[in-house]
Amino acid sequence: MKKKIIITVSVILSVFIIGAVVSTMLFNNLSISVSTGTALLSENGTLFLVKNNSPVRLSFDSGKEYPEDIGNGDKLLVIHNGVNESYPASTFAYCVIKTADGELSDIPEEVISSMKTLGWLEDDFGEEDPSEESLEFEVNYIKTGLPEEEGSFPSFVLIEDSASLNEYSSLKDKGLNEDFYKAVSSYTDEFFLESSLFIAHIEEGSGSNSHKTDRVIKKGNETAVYIDTVSPEVGTCDMAYHHILVELKKSDIENTEVRLYFNGDKILVGMKSYTFSEDYANFSISLPENWDYEELADTPDKCFGISIFEKGSPESTVTVEFSEMFGVCGTGLRTEGTEIGGLTAHMGIYDSNPTFDYIVFEDTPGFYVIKNNADILWWREHREEITAILNSLKIADGIISRSEAVEIAKKEGQGEYKREYCDYDCENAVWNINFIKEETEQVVKIDKSGNIVK
Repeated sequence: MKKKIIITVSVILSVFIIGAVVSTMLFNNLSISVSTGTALLSENGTLFLVKNNSPVRLSFDSGKEYPEDIGNGDKLLVIHNGVNESYPASTFAYCVIKTADGELSDIPEEVISSMKTLGWLEDDFGEEDPSEESLEFEVNYIKTGLPEEEGSFPSFVLIEDSASLNEYSSLKDKGLNEDFYKAVSSYTDEFFLESSLFIAHIEEGSGSNSHKTDRVIKKGNETAVYIDTVSPEVGTCDMAYHHILVELKKSDIENTEVRLYFNGDKILVGMKSYTFSEDYANFSISLPENWDYEELADTPDKCFGISIFEKGSPESTVTVEFSEMFGVCGTGLRTEGTEIGGLTAHMGIYDSNPTFDYIVFEDTPGFYVIKNNADILWWREHREEITAILNSLKIADGIISRSEAVEIAKKEGQGEYKREYCDYDCENAVWNINFIKEETEQVVKIDKSGNIVK
């Protein structure tokens, strides 16, 4: 009896909502249709309504999303406008109502197969994740000196025998110290019979920072060593270098790739840092040894950047660039917040793209933009590498942000004001902070280092 009552109430609520929405649509002379079907969620969170064995992509007004409790296979009722008969088809959704729970198996196999082919779904979609296993380990933290060789940090290596350890020590000798050699003296031939040594080499912006290694996880064919920075509330402003030695059992990591995850980001092998700068802007990025870049040609004034690509495949690229101005078309565009390498940004996605079209960083002097020029199949193949590359991005080193410039300008005693706006003058590398008052406007100029320009 209770189940019947619940179903009845659900139906009544759905009918009431439908009636209210439809009445509003008709009152505003909008074309509407009502469809039912099964939910399918793509890799980037796009919601599809599967009806008559065909997926229909649902788009929404900016700021409106579908209910959070919708999962693959759930039964939906959707109020929408006309359907664009492409494949997959698309429509604008006014209202989405979940009418019942469902299972992934409720989605036709042919739909899943076609969506994988088009790149909306990963090849392993619907498969169970390989089980995770926490591995035993021992760890030793050693603060070492400034390395002599150039390279990108953090880096890591898996040592399998004494000869490899001696080779590593010789290569890094100028930056090593007595503490390091004392620690590795216990790693003899006998140790390497049953154990391996994972070494992470880390650079920190403060000598006060330390590290923790709280887990080593084996999942599928990968063993992940997780190392995180521990920062005090107050620290020194000096560079520091650390070696972290993690002892692992050979039998535990057999037939797996051992990888470093530093502060949550996967680190690639052989990363090398490149810096691109002008007086008014700069950025640096690290590329693995099998990737390359080309500087952008024929760019407008006060604009520079690079396209990055896997060696041998220059036709699929991602560009990183600085520009004094940046604008986009708003038709079919949705935006969402994101974070790249710890930096706040917003991502622009046009309705036909399973991945992003551009990413713009926030609170920056000028516009630092990442543009996607590759298709979804390339992204599926290179997702891991390109994510690590973009997370290595550092921008506007030594140039204060918009919010920093505003705070400095406020201290100039401009008094009461209605609002402020600011722009970054690339020609002079100066922030212009405009405070709007009743009938006047006060402009405070701040140079890129944070000094008032009189």
